[in-house]
Amino acid sequence: MKELHTIHRLDRLTSGVLMFAKTPDVSKKMAELVRERKVEKEYVCRVCGEFPEETVSCEEPIMVVSYKIGVCRVHPEGKPSKTVFQRLSYNGKSSVVKCFPYTGRTHQIRVHLQYLGHPIVNDPVYNTEAWGPNRGKKGEINKTNEELLRTLIEEHKSKQSLDILDVAEDDLLVLKSGQSEGGKGQGLLDRLCGECKIIRPDPSPKDLIMYLHALRYKGDHFDYSTELPEWADDHWVDD
Repeated sequence: MKELHTIHRLDRLTSGVLMFAKTPDVSKKMAELVRERKVEKEYVCRVCGEFPEETVSCEEPIMVVSYKIGVCRVHPEGKPSKTVFQRLSYNGKSSVVKCFPYTGRTHQIRVHLQYLGHPIVNDPVYNTEAWGPNRGKKGEINKTNEELLRTLIEEHKSKQSLDILDVAEDDLLVLKSGQSEGGKGQGLLDRLCGECKIIRPDPSPKDLIMYLHALRYKGDHFDYSTELPEWADDHWVDD
């Protein structure tokens, strides 16, 4: 199919429904519906621990820490955000949760789940030690934006997984100006090895899948949905 027009986007590691339009007019109309929050979005994910059985609403504001890397955090100066969560199952170790984002902030579902203390099981950014001993629960990070970025990059460098952050080694030089909210900070400089080119192994299929799936996008005149992914099965144990 040629000349398809994008309407919205999914994070690189997120699977599920992705809509395209066949004409510019439809693309414009659909994009307006998304911006005006007239599209009902439904996601499913697998999170750490026993998620509450009752419906949970999180309305913590979200701030972009770095546009370059794509890292966000809950912060009082962030933009208004709202996500509603409903637990589907619990296997004794992790929970399958439906997510209904009412706003469209970057990484909104992932950031709100982290804040609630139930990050996505295999989230390579928001479920890491860089966020502190409680991994960002209740927003208790105790790091400046610059310190957080530096810690995240160092952690992924040690694991040879900078590609998960969508950052190439050459891109780290760009970060020396400190690309946090407002462009402030002492900056971040990491030249890695100036003598050689490190060859990193290709990521495995498991590394390219995060347990977050766009299950359904619905509007007045359309309704697109997919089946639940295999990791959302009630008896899934491979956490």
